[in-house]
Amino acid sequence: RFSRRHLLRKMRSPLTPSLVALFLLLLLRVYGATIVWTGSTSHNWDSPRNWNLGRTPDEHDHIIISGKRVVLDLLSPTPVKINSLTIEDASLESHNPLVISNTSIVSPRGSLLLHSDLHGSGKLLVKGRLHLHYTSRSRVDITDVDIHPLGCLNVTWEEQRGVVDDPNVFSSAHLLSHDELSLFVPSTRGSEHLSYSEVQFYVDLVAGYFTRVSGGCTASDGVGYWWSQATNTLVKEKVVIVSMFAEASRDTTRDLIRVARWLARELQQEAVLARINHSSYLVTSA
Repeated sequence: RFSRRHLLRKMRSPLTPSLVALFLLLLLRVYGATIVWTGSTSHNWDSPRNWNLGRTPDEHDHIIISGKRVVLDLLSPTPVKINSLTIEDASLESHNPLVISNTSIVSPRGSLLLHSDLHGSGKLLVKGRLHLHYTSRSRVDITDVDIHPLGCLNVTWEEQRGVVDDPNVFSSAHLLSHDELSLFVPSTRGSEHLSYSEVQFYVDLVAGYFTRVSGGCTASDGVGYWWSQATNTLVKEKVVIVSMFAEASRDTTRDLIRVARWLARELQQEAVLARINHSSYLVTSA
């Protein structure tokens, strides 16, 4: 039986600070510490001096990467386990499999480039850029990948280009296509300048066709310059660039040229510009 005085004496013993420190250490191991990237010596993830706690992160840690580029490329292909990850105005390039346990965020100015797998029970919220270098050996197998409207998803293939059609790659993100097809809608009919509503009429027609093909499209204003062979002068006019993401198949490309040819005839143009990825074509009315 211990008296109150005995208990107070035990609490004031020199052993108490050690017990407190041990208790706090156990809490950190269970709930994880917040470890911040400093990048004071290099871009290497596995350099302890690049982290504010003087050690590399482990599976219990909450990681914050800000203001610097980080490269995770260990000598062995060992998976790197972490609790959560927040990428702020920085980029993380990972060549090792990542295992994430809790919700992780790629902020609007952040970038995550994966050359290997992404696993775990956590959720990945992408407000910035997620780039997956996809191979036959890599996969994203995480509970949820949420691409925010402000976010950007890019996928490249080691063996081939095309649409990601593997339903196991992403659970909630969908890549439309690598191919971008565009038509440049003129603002003139012959030498006559069209009104805004008249231009919008033709933009809506092109957008309607694009939407039926790909499910959606975008339109942006621009200025076009071209050399008129009829008048031997430089022509400058406003254009509206209508773009869609769709597979540049033979049928889709043929239909795109048909719409461009119809537009050239309708607006009495020598040619209308069509673009497929990085290739541009002047489509005449003939």
